[in-house]
Amino acid sequence: MGILDVQIPNRILFGIDALNKVGEVARSCGERAIIITESELQDNPFLSQLKAVMARAGVNTLVFDELQAVSGNETIQNIINMVRASKPHCVVGFGGMKAMGIARTVAALTTSKISLERYLNGEPVREASLPFITIPSTCRDHFMSQSRFVLTDGFRQRPVVVQAGLENNRLVVLDPKISTSLSPKYYNVVLLDVLMAAIEAYLSAQANFHSDLLALKAIETIGQAYAEVAFNPKDIRPRVRTSEACMLTGLAIGTTGLGLGGSISLAVNSRYIIPKSWASTAVVR
Repeated sequence: MGILDVQIPNRILFGIDALNKVGEVARSCGERAIIITESELQDNPFLSQLKAVMARAGVNTLVFDELQAVSGNETIQNIINMVRASKPHCVVGFGGMKAMGIARTVAALTTSKISLERYLNGEPVREASLPFITIPSTCRDHFMSQSRFVLTDGFRQRPVVVQAGLENNRLVVLDPKISTSLSPKYYNVVLLDVLMAAIEAYLSAQANFHSDLLALKAIETIGQAYAEVAFNPKDIRPRVRTSEACMLTGLAIGTTGLGLGGSISLAVNSRYIIPKSWASTAVVR
């Protein structure tokens, strides 16, 4: 059994309408913020709600909503340059795991002297990052309790594990309502990705009683609520339960790290521009 070492420096907000709390957190950082999201989410009702929440809190928000599946290193560098010029007080990532990873990278490198290339080659960031908030549109963030995360090196088309650096005031917002903007079919695919991650966390050589409890509860919850999501798409209760499983899995992975299946799906995602959840579904099957 692995040694239990628990440290969660970031704040986690979980629950229905947790999105409405983002404005006050962003305002505590300053008057300006940038939201980084994907082009396919431009018309997402919860992105509109996020903008309204920020405005009510008195936060002037710049939105970069041009991330695409093929967005690479040049796009990331352009965002970093834009953030350095606009000088926001916090960075908000809204969307899938790629959007959140890019937002985390932008928050780290905006205040750093190292280049993106050196960062992707493993050089650590030694400066404090901008405060940042991640809001997964799928309610899953596998790296929510880790100081490391995976970023795609667009030039080499491979996933790279990078160190987040000296993170400052990180907030993770898990609002089950946001997942209702996904179709039941797509959300079920996401849940298979979470299920695989939870199983691998339970089977990991780094597992301990703490991660076992989290992973087993996540597996049990997904098993109970999986069909309900598909057959009762308008019922928020199954979404809440599966979102709980997403959070438990993220906390378990903080101890064990991703397993072989997760690593394979990330490699396929980076090389062939296939969504990670799709690749994970193929691995599970």
